Amino acid sequence: MTLAFEHWWSLSGFPDALVVDWPEWDRPASVSLDGDDLIWDYVAAEEGAAFGWASLTETLSKRPSPAPAEPSLFHDFVRLAVGPREGVLTFARKWGLLHLCALHGLPRTHPPLPGAPRDTLYCQEFEVDDLHGRESVSGWLRWASAMRSVAVLAADFHASQFGRDHSDHWARLLPSRESPATQDEAAKELAEVVQLFLWYGLVMPWIDLSGPRITIRGRELFGALAVQLLLVVVQAEGLAICKACRLPFAPKRRPAARRRSYCPDCREAKEPQRDASAAYRQRRRDAVTA
Repeated sequence: MTLAFEHWWSLSGFPDALVVDWPEWDRPASVSLDGDDLIWDYVAAEEGAAFGWASLTETLSKRPSPAPAEPSLFHDFVRLAVGPREGVLTFARKWGLLHLCALHGLPRTHPPLPGAPRDTLYCQEFEVDDLHGRESVSGWLRWASAMRSVAVLAADFHASQFGRDHSDHWARLLPSRESPATQDEAAKELAEVVQLFLWYGLVMPWIDLSGPRITIRGRELFGALAVQLLLVVVQAEGLAICKACRLPFAPKRRPAARRRSYCPDCREAKEPQRDASAAYRQRRRDAVTA
């Protein structure tokens, strides 16, 4: 399903023929928590015992409808990094699975790794199989934290706030290297991290000469998250950074220039009112000292 950017989604400076092919992916019939693991099953529970390859088509047709990629997907995912662990279960039931392989902790769409060749499209290192299995909640939280760190660093980079202390974010993304010392180094490191995530999600450009057009296409849930991360980092129109939590979100209307933007969660928490009160008190102090 190839969708052009709807409403006011666009990539400034990119050709109008650039579109994103938002993937759809199957959601499991059931997901539950077992300690630090998500337990998932693509086969309806009442049919589990009798399941056989002969009934594959009939069984899979009874699963929930495929999950589409929506602008709120990325915001929902990165908020897992700062929310309760149970949020992972809620997210997985709504959006589907990352399908983290048990051996590598990477999405199963990752390319073959050095020293670990394979002859299948997806990594097969699962604890059970493709239709029943488990994956680590801690692994989910690591990926949510990593994407959140990229989003925060990119927002401050574009705001020319490189000097802020982001050692925790860089340590998460570059655990074996020093944090960038200059803004140019930060730009390079961020680009390489995003490229790695795109690589893991099998995101790549496809050329259609009949248009002509260029399509960015990924695979499964992780591929959709990687594409939305790309849009955040390059500051695609249609996304805004929340003033309070500093996470990306998709506002219902185009944000006004130079006005604070708040995501729905922070609006519900009355962050705009708190910021307005703080700004008013600061203006009063400035007036007294003037």
